[in-house]
Amino acid sequence: PPVADSSLIPTKHLGLPADFYADPKRLKQLAVFSRPEHILPRYGEFVYKTLLRANAMQYLFQYRSPQPTCIFCGSNETYQHFLFACRYGLSVWHHFKRIQRALQCPFPRNAFELFFELPKPQDGYYVRGLLKIWPIVRACVYYQIWLQRADRTFRPDLTPKTPVDTAIHAANLIKMHLRLLLRDLPLKKGYSKVFNVLRALSVDPWLKLHVIPDSVHA
Repeated sequence: PPVADSSLIPTKHLGLPADFYADPKRLKQLAVFSRPEHILPRYGEFVYKTLLRANAMQYLFQYRSPQPTCIFCGSNETYQHFLFACRYGLSVWHHFKRIQRALQCPFPRNAFELFFELPKPQDGYYVRGLLKIWPIVRACVYYQIWLQRADRTFRPDLTPKTPVDTAIHAANLIKMHLRLLLRDLPLKKGYSKVFNVLRALSVDPWLKLHVIPDSVHA
């Protein structure tokens, strides 16, 4: 069978193995990013652009004087910085890492793990449910961080949001998506898997209050 030419796929910045797209499953993963299931288009498109490094960041303007930096913490705003190192972003993600703690699975350490690997719960019983939930969490949290970044850059007249404010906005988006997900999934094909993960996450008071749909703990 023909093998995809990875040089034509704009993901070189992720440091993927040369034969990464020789696996048809990886090509399918990439295709799903352009039209993800159960994620509203605005948020799905943002993650797809983030995967392709298509969102403009300050390091692209490094030859300007003075050199632009991260609007949140003053560091050089690179792709890796935005995803994993910005203090503001880390403070927002702090609230959602409760998911990883509750399910005993690691948080992604690099872009490859973030986009192409599912954080694996210690109990395999929760894997299939998290497979539906994690892309929603990833999209909503990063979108809200990016939105606050844009507001601080282009709308300095607005009151800046604290990381807690941004986390709660992201949580509200996640809850809305999860309500739609539970409504749309067939009872015998995915609903129970997602429901059981959400029940497990409900033991955390913050997640129960801000993220988990009321129908789960009614």
